[in-house]
Amino acid sequence: MNGRSEIPATTDLQAANCIDYGKQCSRKGYFISRKAAVLIAVVYICSLVLTGLLVFYCVPRSSSSKLQASDTNLARTFRMRPQVTLPYQKTHSSNRLTTHTIPTHYRIQLVPFIMEDNFTTSGEVWITLKCLEAADNITLNINDIEVQESSVKVTQLHPKKDLSIQVVDHVYNTDAQTYSSILDQQLMPGGQYELYIKFMGHINDHLQGFYRSSYFDPETGQKRWLASTQFSPTDARRAFPCFDEPAFKARFTVSLARSANLSSLSNMPLNFTEPMSEIPGWEWDHYNETVPMSTYLVAFIISDLHSLDATMTNLSISEDSFRFTVWAREFALPQTSYAARIGPRILHYLETYFNIPFPLPKQDMVALPDFGFSAMENWGLITFRESALLYDANISTEVNKERVAEVVSHELAHQWFGNLVTPWWWNDLWLKEGFATFIGYQGLHHVEPSWRNKDQFIRDHLQEVLMLDALESSHPISVPVQHTDQIREIFDRVSYCKGASVIRMMNHFLGEETFKRGLTNYLEVHKFSNARQDDLWQQLTLQAHQDGSLPLHMTVKEIMDTWTLQTGYPVVTVTRNYLNVSAYISQERFLLSSNTITNATWWVPLTFTTQEAPDFNMTQPQLWLENVQSTVVEGLPGNTSWVLFNVHETGFYRVNYDHANWRLLISSFQQLPDVTRAQLLDDSLNLALSGRLEYRIAMDLTSQLITDVEYLPWSAALTALEHLDTMLALTPAYGNFKVCEAGIRRGILTSFSVAYFSFTSN
Repeated sequence: MNGRSEIPATTDLQAANCIDYGKQCSRKGYFISRKAAVLIAVVYICSLVLTGLLVFYCVPRSSSSKLQASDTNLARTFRMRPQVTLPYQKTHSSNRLTTHTIPTHYRIQLVPFIMEDNFTTSGEVWITLKCLEAADNITLNINDIEVQESSVKVTQLHPKKDLSIQVVDHVYNTDAQTYSSILDQQLMPGGQYELYIKFMGHINDHLQGFYRSSYFDPETGQKRWLASTQFSPTDARRAFPCFDEPAFKARFTVSLARSANLSSLSNMPLNFTEPMSEIPGWEWDHYNETVPMSTYLVAFIISDLHSLDATMTNLSISEDSFRFTVWAREFALPQTSYAARIGPRILHYLETYFNIPFPLPKQDMVALPDFGFSAMENWGLITFRESALLYDANISTEVNKERVAEVVSHELAHQWFGNLVTPWWWNDLWLKEGFATFIGYQGLHHVEPSWRNKDQFIRDHLQEVLMLDALESSHPISVPVQHTDQIREIFDRVSYCKGASVIRMMNHFLGEETFKRGLTNYLEVHKFSNARQDDLWQQLTLQAHQDGSLPLHMTVKEIMDTWTLQTGYPVVTVTRNYLNVSAYISQERFLLSSNTITNATWWVPLTFTTQEAPDFNMTQPQLWLENVQSTVVEGLPGNTSWVLFNVHETGFYRVNYDHANWRLLISSFQQLPDVTRAQLLDDSLNLALSGRLEYRIAMDLTSQLITDVEYLPWSAALTALEHLDTMLALTPAYGNFKVCEAGIRRGILTSFSVAYFSFTSN
């Protein structure tokens, strides 16, 4: 990421070494002369002797000298010791922490220096621990932090008298980004302990961990610095030593030192401020203790940003003392008014939706000049890229406004899904990101219903990820993650968009009320704790069986495991028998360009409507394709009426039909809802692209757009046509395709011109 140099690949290093010394490189091996071989052998023997002498004379016999090191360690250049495999660690590819001790509380005191020539921090942390298994070490995460080893203390906490435990060694693991205090005795199961560490760190420019940002004052031209945090997914360890995994929830009491001309923010309200005796003109800000939370949600900011209090009139959020505040640069503050208006309304809606009060006494939203993501859901202190929070009605577009509302709603949804209940580990990242995306659209619809965002979801997320998930390079929603290096790789469209899309499907096949009650039960059972996807499936199944919205022989786990644990999705093929008024329904994995044949099957909720009795609101399944490859549907209309499956595109799958049914749908295309028209266009063009449908049918459907002025069908068609353009560019059919496409695009200009003049004349 930012600020890091490229690491040469192994092949690059091998190529660089293919010089001189009598060695020649070949694709088939290495060749050296006899003289070179003798020389290498002599050097090897000498190196063994030298290594033995160095070990004997240079390696200390005990760690007493290290334990008596002076405080000058704080001023040393940052470094990490060579990787050491501890005897108590299992050798595997994982770099996860052990669970023999767990944190229950952190007291953090941090002194950040935000100066042109000094972007460092000096800090202290007291971590209260509970021992679950006997161990002679305490291992936690650090990265770019220098531990003052002489300061490290471990204390066994007793009601009558605390007992000191000697630290005999300090071990660092660079790959796992851990630091271990090795003790002279075993920690006892059930015991309470305190680990104290003094440390130094950097306020970096990587937009990770505790980082610095700046902006220019438009009046004075002066450069102003600020410091903020971005700890997700694994960068709290850059700011303070901690158990930096989501399952290690604890309470945090944060104290921040700052210059008197700046202010600070953290997750909780400020408790009190006092002068800092060590540095004149500085002050300590002491914050209230947090609720139990994961380290990646801890946040703090030191800046000269200004604030705008949001209007809370007629909103029964939590308590009367609740405050909702938006922060930005002074000259950008007026552009926060839209976010300040919709933020409390969305938060109130989500309290009602989940039937669980927002658990904190305040909510801040902060626009930062430099930010690596659109936003981050830190509990009580949400941070945003400026473009994701600021909106100026005089110069911003409606797209900008929609983006602000979408991001604000997404991050506020995280305050329940992700913060109140957090995934045990990052393989269930989709659980928080998918839910925040889906439920964020519900909040967005609440404040801006005219935007039709529930329908817009189909274009923004579902159809986009249907195309991505049709590639062989895709991955399951729930991805096994062992090493922290793998975590960032799964922050992708599959986790967010497919996750949200299968949640939307689940909302429809369970029914909205059952779905909401199941979510509330799940959040109540696991609040301030962690959960896995199976915990959610359990609560939804219990509620669905109680409400009768799911047959007793079926479970949500059985259904959803087929969607979250395997890659891809199905194409459902409907082949009608017009004489028997029935249809043969089959499924197979949909791949855009592959000859791969798989036996993968899904539990597919089948919804359908007919031309004789069109009902586009019935989105609970009439039947299921129960993890089998085929079934038969009976009682369909005759050969003059179309049948349409996957009503309102609530299922995460594509649908193909026999030739006659496609023709019936084309003949009635203009009478179908715009969402359905977009669905048919997206399905048909992608089916043609994969070789499952004649291009003639797909293009005949697309030609119906000439008189269409709705956004959704055109957006679906243009996206698919762009992909077709790429795929056909080097084929003989490309010329005919471009002629057809040009005719369609001329049609849209004519249609929209007529619509525009009709609108303006009225």
